[in-house]
Amino acid sequence: MLESSRDSNGRCLQTSKAGFPTKAAAQTALQQAVHTFMTDVNVTKMTVGEYLETWLTGKHALKPKTVSLYRDFTTNYLVPNLGEIRLLQLRAHHLDRMYAKHHPGASGPAA
Repeated sequence: MLESSRDSNGRCLQTSKAGFPTKAAAQTALQQAVHTFMTDVNVTKMTVGEYLETWLTGKHALKPKTVSLYRDFTTNYLVPNLGEIRLLQLRAHHLDRMYAKHHPGASGPAA
């Protein structure tokens, strides 16, 4: 299943396809779908902040308190540190820098 976008209510629009004659044919179809998804204008231009807002909007099944906690964390922590970065340009070093900024003296991930 591949999530391609969201409808006007924020629900994920997913696509799936079955019945391929061979595993290779299924893999080729998947590669083509991923390529189409990755070259979509919305995906290539979307920032982390825009993605997080879309993600939060789609969280209808969660309890209001959980959504509130997610929104607070996103608004106060993630968006100020990562919000302007293009989603497809987000890398581990961005997360490392954000973590170091908020947890000075931390040694980073255990080896």
